Amino acid sequence: MFARSEWTGFEWLTPEDDRGRFLLDFINSVEDAIVMGGKETAKSLTFALLAIWWMLSKPAPIRDVGIIAGSEPQAKVTYTHLRKLLLSAAHSQVFLAEEPLNIRCNLRNGAESWVYAASFYSAHGKHPGLMIGDEAVLASQSQDGEVLKGALASVTTGGRRVMGSAPYFEDAIFMQTWRKAEEYGYRRYGPWRKHPWQELQEPYVTPISRRPWLTIDEQINEALRALKDPNSNYRCFWMGELEAGVGDIFPAVKIDLISEVRYSLEPIVGCRKALGVDTGFRSSKFAVVGVEERDGLLYVILGEEYERPSFNEMARAVAKLFFDDHYETVYVDASDPAFIDQLRHYGVSVEEVVFTHMNRMIGSTRFYIEQEKLKVDKGFPDLIWQLKNARYAKSGLKIDKTGVSQYDSVDALFCALEYWAKPSSEPVVVT
Repeated sequence: MFARSEWTGFEWLTPEDDRGRFLLDFINSVEDAIVMGGKETAKSLTFALLAIWWMLSKPAPIRDVGIIAGSEPQAKVTYTHLRKLLLSAAHSQVFLAEEPLNIRCNLRNGAESWVYAASFYSAHGKHPGLMIGDEAVLASQSQDGEVLKGALASVTTGGRRVMGSAPYFEDAIFMQTWRKAEEYGYRRYGPWRKHPWQELQEPYVTPISRRPWLTIDEQINEALRALKDPNSNYRCFWMGELEAGVGDIFPAVKIDLISEVRYSLEPIVGCRKALGVDTGFRSSKFAVVGVEERDGLLYVILGEEYERPSFNEMARAVAKLFFDDHYETVYVDASDPAFIDQLRHYGVSVEEVVFTHMNRMIGSTRFYIEQEKLKVDKGFPDLIWQLKNARYAKSGLKIDKTGVSQYDSVDALFCALEYWAKPSSEPVVVT
């Protein structure tokens, strides 16, 4: 269908390419999909190809396609690709019912595609078989994500959902889904990191923006400078990397170093270990972080967060962890005395942590990170992201929690590290 098209830009989409593999995998898959890629890695074009295949190959009533993005103009980017592909294909009159309109297209087989308006009611009003969310991070920022949630929920029985985006806003529905894709039933593709049609002087380096008044060399040099800056959004937005590293408490470069090596998460009997708990029963999450000392280094071996769990269930779960994995002490935020009393009722050794000493706790944690004495496995993405993006509050004495982000895993880590803040015996050396 597209082989004879004069419209360029898709000839690189082969089974060997990441985007080509995504299309083939999706065609053969029964799962929803979430796609991550940097800016201008042809996500929109790929979604347009997917939409056309879906409309031509699926039966009623699931062959309709809805397209949503951060705004209606952004959604039209994907739809414009779709429209151009249809109009430039050979013998398009065979399958087109009429010339595609600006935001709607009808095929002779009854399939329809449309662009959602940025409205909660609009998103609920249609029931496509395939919902495509392009630049879904931006869509999930709009109206607190209600428009995107409505579109995701509107897919008809037997249909599929595809979300694609550069990461950028870590608090968005897209990133929450990316981090827990398996749990939510999504198959992950990406990150797609470089422009397939624009190889420059360095791998993955492309102009930061299309500014005709700057030479290509100037743009490349600017890109290279940005790549070396851990606080730059260049790596995140243009290269599709997961974290921008915008925090100012813990150095993002050091966090990359302490999280680059995988290690066993199985507790070792005989090693000193402590469990940190941030209860978060009110507005934030319940977080548990376990730390174990091996050969003079501290390893995070457990990192979990729970959304408004049962008080009694979490007390029993923490007590079971304490006894099963041989933790010496559980360090708990002192602001929840009832939870502490419940743990003691189960026979758990508990130390209360008072967060009025936050400045000291931040300082000691920063020391462990900068000296690379703390190791965090890549299997704890929430903790890694929180460390990279934690920022000082205006007072300079604690983490800024005035935004939508929570740092419960970091607070639990602070608690666990209190075990090493007190005088102790010589560390256990494991050979």
